Parts: sequence; structure tokens; C-alpha cells
Amino acid sequence: MSLFSLALFFMAFMLVFDFNVLFLSLIVLVLIIHEAGHFLTMKLFNYKKVRLLFVPFMGAFVSGEKEDVSQTQRLAVILMGPLPGIILGTFLLYLGDLNQDKFYITSGLLFLTINVLNLVPIDPLDGGKVVETMFFSNQGQLKMYFALISSLFMIGIGYYYSWFILMAFGFLMAFRVRSIQKTYNMQTEMREQEVDFVKSYKDLTNREYWKIREIFINHTPILKDSIPSLREEWENESMLTTQVNNLLSKPIEKNLSVLGYVFVVILHFAAMILPLIYFYSLDLSWFLNEL
Repeated sequence: MSLFSLALFFMAFMLVFDFNVLFLSLIVLVLIIHEAGHFLTMKLFNYKKVRLLFVPFMGAFVSGEKEDVSQTQRLAVILMGPLPGIILGTFLLYLGDLNQDKFYITSGLLFLTINVLNLVPIDPLDGGKVVETMFFSNQGQLKMYFALISSLFMIGIGYYYSWFILMAFGFLMAFRVRSIQKTYNMQTEMREQEVDFVKSYKDLTNREYWKIREIFINHTPILKDSIPSLREEWENESMLTTQVNNLLSKPIEKNLSVLGYVFVVILHFAAMILPLIYFYSLDLSWFLNEL
């Protein structure tokens, strides 16, 4: 975890929003537990370079690398972010209702709000990643359409409810859509030139590396003018190596059975709906009267 990113996240919210320190600390705790679920599951499946970062106004994220990953592993990594927080949030609501404790209720609502919303099936939330992993993990065109629909959805909801921050995120998603489109166009060209890009970097042949490198440079005018030769190593070749790796569509082992699909779909929607049903079954008039 980056302590600097955590401090920056904390200070940014304190400067912009009128949150007290305790409430903001609860938000940070919710995010830490959420991302710790991703982090520990990645470690369990031997991901490399796993790290946790906080991004001001956007939350936190865990990144890691793994050459060979299966559907079940990736789904476990995704779902182990929100599920622990949803279970803990529901338990805190139970304790708060049992003892009529305002702090428990507030904490439970924070855990549930952040984690349940994260399961909404839109890109780039965990719910969207579940949908992508199950149905179109290696299909660039569908990824692009999914990101576009997600962007328009956020803009529409933000406009309807006057949630301008959500609208801003929706507009920022346009950059992600453009990035996915650019990657899709380059991968289409690779396919036309019979370059296999559905593989890990370590499995690339020399020919495949140089062809992908050439295609990337040709689609990046600012680099095309800076690199003297397409057939010789550049002084900043490591940067191109990273870009080539990013253009690869990492193979995901399709090991999820029909029953597995059914289980994940039921688990996904149960994790979103059951906490809401439980919340509305509680008599929290005493809590609402104290607000």
C-alpha cells in the first residue's frame, strides 16, 4: 500500500468536501477492507507486483500481474473485494439495530453502499469486470461497446439526479472508450497480418514482437517521428516493450462450467439485493430521527 497515496486521498477529500475526520476515516477503512480482499486473493493465486493505491475522488485500486489466469481465479479476485464488506456491513446493521447504536448503523450503511454499488454491472466497477470475465474477456469490440454503454449510463444517471461528479466520471470514461477502440483497431491489424496476440509476453516470438511494435508505432504519430528505424532497437526500447505487452490479449483459461456460471450470477445478484431487503426490513425510525 502507498502511504503517500493514502495521505493524498485523505487530504483531498478534507479540502473539497465537508467531511469530519471520523466519517472520512470510516470511508478509508471500507476501501482498505475492500481492496485488501482483492490484494490477498491475488497473493493467494501468486500474482506478481501486487500493490494498492488510493486515488483522490475515485477511491482505491489494486494492480498485479499474472501470466496464466483462469476464469475462476479472476472472478475470485474480483468478488473478494466487495463480498467481505457486504457481509461485514450487514453484520454491523444487525448490531446497530439490536443495540440501537448510531455508529454501527452508519458504519454498516457505508460498507453496504460502497460495496453494493461496486457490484453494479457497468465498466469499470467490479460488477462490470464480472460480466467481462464471464462473457467477453478477449473480445475487444464488445469491451468497447460495454465501456461506451457504461459511460452513457453514468452520464444519464448523473444528469437525471444532478450528480455532477458521476457525470464527470461518465465523460472521463470517453477516454477509456477511445483507448479500447485504439487497441481494438491495432489488434484487428495484427489479426489481418496473422500475428498471434492472444498470448502472454513470454510466449511472443521475435517476429510477433517486431510486428506488434511496428503496428503500435504506426498508430502513434508522435513516436513515429521520433524513432529512427522500425527494425532496430530504440534507446527507450523498454517503453515500447511495455506498450507491446499492453496490446496483448492475455489468455484466460475458460474453466467455468455451466453450474459455475449459474452460481456466479446468483451470487452476484444476491450480494446486491439481499442486503437491501434486509435494510428495508429494519425499523430504523430512531436512527432517522437523530439525523
